[in-house]
Amino acid sequence: MGIPFKCCKNKEFSNLCCIKCLDVYHPSCIDRKKYSKQLGGHKIYCSESCEKLDAEEKRHKDILQGINSKLKQENHEKMMFIEKLEIQSMERVEELQLTIDKLTVEIKEKDTYIKRIQRRTQDFESEIAEQENRDDRIFKEQMDKMTKLNTELKNLKQKEYMYEEEIETKTLMVRTLENDIKELNILSRNMVETIRIIELQNERYCKELTELSKELNQYKQGDSQYKAARVKTSNDKMVIEEMQLEQVDEHHVKRRDNSSETINNGKLRKLARVDNGVKNMEVRNDSKIEFGTKLKEDIKNKILILSDQYGRGLGKTLQFHMGCTTVQTITKPNAKYEHIINNAVKLSEDFTLADNMVIIAGYNDFQQGKYPSFRNINDII
Repeated sequence: MGIPFKCCKNKEFSNLCCIKCLDVYHPSCIDRKKYSKQLGGHKIYCSESCEKLDAEEKRHKDILQGINSKLKQENHEKMMFIEKLEIQSMERVEELQLTIDKLTVEIKEKDTYIKRIQRRTQDFESEIAEQENRDDRIFKEQMDKMTKLNTELKNLKQKEYMYEEEIETKTLMVRTLENDIKELNILSRNMVETIRIIELQNERYCKELTELSKELNQYKQGDSQYKAARVKTSNDKMVIEEMQLEQVDEHHVKRRDNSSETINNGKLRKLARVDNGVKNMEVRNDSKIEFGTKLKEDIKNKILILSDQYGRGLGKTLQFHMGCTTVQTITKPNAKYEHIINNAVKLSEDFTLADNMVIIAGYNDFQQGKYPSFRNINDII
């Protein structure tokens, strides 16, 4: 087929083509057209409209190329920014990966440390359990020992109480023997001469005898204060006991049937006490023994205990260890000053110098300094 021409049906081979509408024309026909424009070669504008359309297309193309170049530049900038972001993100990812690695290492170390601590705690708990078991065993053993020791202590206290009773009976016998010795010393001049020889050999004892004789005379005259000083200055227990016997003699003088049979000379009593060489004396007067035991029963000192809750059980303990003493205990928890003074004044009306009063205070107003001390109670009573 031949090329279809727009202008005519001439079969001329040479042709020109419009670059816009793509119509084919003969060169001769183009020359005859009102408006045509040759561009060079076989390219032409067949009409003004084609030229305008091509110019507009070129202008749009230039605009699109400018826009495309701008878009390419923006795209390039965006790609550069994206690359920077990728680089930063990679660096951040690397940093995060490093921190994650560090944290994982720390977590592993902490896990190992926690496991180590758990093992140590388990070992420590096992050691504590073993120690508690050992302590329990030791405590049980100690409790068994304490029970045994308590039983032994009770047995020893019972034996001690029995021994004290035996000692008391023997002291009664010794007192009766001393009374007999005193009477025999009065009747025997030879014994008096031997005692005088002992007095010459012991000057100190002679001074004590003279002091005791003076004190005895003052005691018979009723000087109770000097008698108390005598008790303080004398260190001999037998002298104190003989002073108590003298008090009982004066108190029970009305009971005696025959005053000539008793010995009222205190000096000879003290002289007879030093004669330890006299042994195996026969008791020749049973009535004197009975009278001596009666005197021993009458010699019972009084001990009054005024205390708060800390003095509970003290009276029983004193009564157990001091069988020949009357012990009275009055316990008042949280005792007040007025209660202590009133009870002390009322209950000590019949006291003698041989009696004692014990005041025990822990939880009361004395400790806080609101009232005078216990040293002033003696002056009040």
